[in-house]
Amino acid sequence: FYDFDEETVTPVYRGNTVKPREAAKEPMVEFQSQPDDLWTLILTNPDGNLLENETECLHWFIGNIKGGDITTGEVICDYLQPFPPRGTGYHHLVFVLYKQDGYMDYSTYKKQQPCLSLKERTFSTLSFYRELQDNITPAGLSWFQSDWDSSLTDFFHHTLKM
Repeated sequence: FYDFDEETVTPVYRGNTVKPREAAKEPMVEFQSQPDDLWTLILTNPDGNLLENETECLHWFIGNIKGGDITTGEVICDYLQPFPPRGTGYHHLVFVLYKQDGYMDYSTYKKQQPCLSLKERTFSTLSFYRELQDNITPAGLSWFQSDWDSSLTDFFHHTLKM
């Protein structure tokens, strides 16, 4: 869920709509786990790579999460809010949770923080999984839809420098 303000949280479930202003900050992610299990969480937008049509935009990547506590994980790519351009309709943002067989070396995927380069955020979930399928297993999926709102004018101009 997204903790929007002091009074409001926005859950993520079955493709509900979450506006960019509601998802401006990292979401709170909770899942059940044994204390010593290791996990990877990825958030991508399969509709939103502005540079390459056949790939996704990586919005968040945390690996080696211990026991379901996101704060213990290694941030491979920091969180970037949804930013569907005006007129492009709804974009799907997909959380995929993978159970790891053990510690993973994600150094080839690691981005310098903060990562505001859309080129560096080009991603393919299928390629990622094919490369690591012997060591990770998909274990959870959640997604939401987001479309343009007026908060994105400032985001595109001041954050992405577009």
